[in-house]
Amino acid sequence: MKAKKAEITLENTLTVILAALGLILLFAGAYKLYQIISNQEQENAKNFINVLEAKINSLQDGETNIFSIRGVESKDGSQPWFLTGWSKDDPDRLVDKIECFLDSCICVCKGNSNSLVGTCKKGFCKKINKDKVKIEKFIPEETRPSQGSWYVDPNSGIIPSRIEKFITLPQNLIALQINKTSSEIIISKNE
Repeated sequence: MKAKKAEITLENTLTVILAALGLILLFAGAYKLYQIISNQEQENAKNFINVLEAKINSLQDGETNIFSIRGVESKDGSQPWFLTGWSKDDPDRLVDKIECFLDSCICVCKGNSNSLVGTCKKGFCKKINKDKVKIEKFIPEETRPSQGSWYVDPNSGIIPSRIEKFITLPQNLIALQINKTSSEIIISKNE
């Protein structure tokens, strides 16, 4: 009888050890997959800001062009990525990124754009060698709010309303108009 008890215990012990090893491998694989997915979102944001910087650099002073760039998908969905920027003399400048220290910059940030315009704790920034940077999102006249600053688009004659200094990034392609002068970069999107 004692030999049979020892055999059953050895068999059970081996099963428990194999099950524990299987669970450890399963959790390690899940953790590694999570790291890959979460890093992919940040890599896409870095890629967006790098591509945008390349598009800006491809323009000569005085040129304007519309570029389609792949947006950034937010994995959690609650905090979208958005594009914003600051001039070096912007009074609302609260950016804490070293890339932007006392310089004009553009940033891709993650969070609630209504409360984070002026700061970019989660995101990536690029220094822009121009005195002024403007990020502008316009909406058509028929959907504009009753208050706001007005701007007449010289190309279309439409009077859109400038609503914010940020552009929310979709997960698919986004068309951005980039205007580059000797002292200024203007990145805009029409809704």
